[in-house]
Amino acid sequence: MRARTEVVIALGAAAALIVLAFATGSRLRGGDDPDMRPSSFGAGRQGVRALADAAERLGVTVERWRERPQRFAERTSKARPARPLRFAVLSPGQDVTAAERGEVVRLALQRPGADLILAGEGAESVMQCFGVGITASVFDSSRVAPPGAVVDSGAAWTHASLSARPDSAGKDEDEIDGEPCPAVTILASDTLLVTRRGAPVIVQLTVAPHRHLVTLVADVALLRNRTLRSASTAPLLLDAVLPRAGGRLVFDEYHHGFGPGGSMMRVTLDWSARHPLGWMTWQLIVVGLLALLVGGIRFGPIRAAIVRQRRSPLEHVRALATALSAARGHREAVGAMVRGLHRRLAAHSGGATARDDWRAWLTALVARAPNAKVRANAERLVALANDSQPDTAVLDAANAVEDLWLSLRP
Repeated sequence: MRARTEVVIALGAAAALIVLAFATGSRLRGGDDPDMRPSSFGAGRQGVRALADAAERLGVTVERWRERPQRFAERTSKARPARPLRFAVLSPGQDVTAAERGEVVRLALQRPGADLILAGEGAESVMQCFGVGITASVFDSSRVAPPGAVVDSGAAWTHASLSARPDSAGKDEDEIDGEPCPAVTILASDTLLVTRRGAPVIVQLTVAPHRHLVTLVADVALLRNRTLRSASTAPLLLDAVLPRAGGRLVFDEYHHGFGPGGSMMRVTLDWSARHPLGWMTWQLIVVGLLALLVGGIRFGPIRAAIVRQRRSPLEHVRALATALSAARGHREAVGAMVRGLHRRLAAHSGGATARDDWRAWLTALVARAPNAKVRANAERLVALANDSQPDTAVLDAANAVEDLWLSLRP
C-alpha cells in the first residue's frame, strides 16, 4: 500500500474518532451542575450548601453526619439535652433501610432526641411513619406560598405536595414497605407552605411525648442553592427548617454517598461517571486506544530482517592475531595466546596459575608431550616465539594454540 493511501486512511480514522467523541460528549454531557445530590457539601446549583451557610451565619452549629443513623441515635441518647437539635434527611440517594428508618423516627420520640427535617421522595419512607406521603406532579409545577397568602411571582416552584396517609400513622407495629414502623402520636400539625391550589408543601408536626418537631418538605428543590438564592420565599423556608440560634443542625451525608468507608478507585470511577471532565477523560482513553489499534495495522508485506551471526571464539582469536600482526606486536601476541592457553588448562587441571613463566611452561610441555601432535605444536609455538617474525607468525601461533587446546583439554 502506498504511503499516501496510509496517510489518507489515518486522517479519515482520526476525523471519525473526533466526530464520535464530540457526538458522544454532547449527548452525555450533564447539566451545569452534574452532582444532583442535595448534600450540604454541594456548592453547585443542586446542592444545599447555602442552607448550611445560612444556618452558621444565624448562629447555628452545623455538622455533617457521615455514619449510619444508628450511631447518631446512640450518641444522641447519651448526650444531655442542652441545645435544640435537628437532624435533616434531605432526599437521600441511597435507600434508607428499615432499621435506619426506625432509629430516625425514634429520635423524635425519645428524650434526649432531635427534631427532624424530612424532605423529598428519598425520605418518603420515613415520612410515612408520620402518616404523610408525597404526591409527585412531574408536568404540573406550582409556586408556593403561606396558606391564605397571595402567591408571589418570585416564589419558589414545587413539583410535589404532601398528602395524608392515615393508615400508616399512630398505630403500633404498623408496617411500611413490609417493615414495622414505630408508633407515632401527633399532637399538632401546622401547614407552612402550600401550592396555588392549596396542597400542603411544608408541614410541621408536633410529636408526642416530648413535643419534638418534624418538618416535612414535599420537594427538596425548595431547599437547593438555586432556590434559596433567587426565590422570594427563601426567608420562609429558612425559618421553617432551621433551629433557633445556638442550636445544632446535623445533615445526614451518609445516604448521599459520603460515608466513612470506600476506596479511592471507587470514588474516582464514580466521579468520572458523573463529571464532564471524567467523561472527557474516558473519551480520550477510548480515542487513544482506537488510535493505537489503527496505528498497529500493518500495511504491506513483511520485510525480511537482517540475519546477524555471532563470530566463533576462533574467529575472534584470528581477528586479534591479525590486528596484533598489523601493529607489529608479534611476540606480545604469541605470549598472550600461550598465557591464555596455560590459564585455561590450569583452570581444568588445578595446577599452576597463569602467572607462571609461559616460556618455561611451553618448554616443559615440549618435554612431556603426551603425543607427537602436541609436541609438534608446542615446538612450533617455541619457534614462533623465539625466531624472526614473519607476517603470518601471529596467525600460525593462533592455529597452534587452538590445536593444543583441542588436544589437551579435559
